[in-house]
Amino acid sequence: ADFAQRYHLTSREAEVAKQLLMGHSYSRVMQELCIAEGTVNYHARNIYAKAGVHSRQELLELFESEQ
Repeated sequence: ADFAQRYHLTSREAEVAKQLLMGHSYSRVMQELCIAEGTVNYHARNIYAKAGVHSRQELLELFESEQ
């Protein structure tokens, strides 16, 4: 929750970020959250932009550095 608030993620972006940080593939995120692949891509791009990163690995490293 702190991470999501710090980077001003919407509730849905926070849900997607949580799934990505757990190592889930986009396909798995689609299934878990019942959303389309394009929607996962859209949220992921927004998450990366808000956090100032360019990849899932950078997002993970940022998250871990702040814990």
